[in-house]
Amino acid sequence: IKQGYNNWWTCVNEHIVRLGEIRISDAMESSSQTKKLRNYHIKNKSFIYLPHLEQSIKVYEKNRDKYHTFADYLPILLNSFGEIKSSKE
Repeated sequence: IKQGYNNWWTCVNEHIVRLGEIRISDAMESSSQTKKLRNYHIKNKSFIYLPHLEQSIKVYEKNRDKYHTFADYLPILLNSFGEIKSSKE
């Protein structure tokens, strides 16, 4: 789906925004809304890296004593894109 993102950095930022929406919904214990958001963003809007980012951000959420702020974890989250296998592999 064409979103109008003309560069990789914008695409990454938009994935992180959608990730935030999903994680906030999950933290509010709104599982039906979380599921709807997740499905909408992945299936309808093609934010295909969200499942990977959700797994990565859970490391941050479980280790707040190590990562005091989101800024402390952001470099790790961004570097996690390098762990994604392409469909050609």
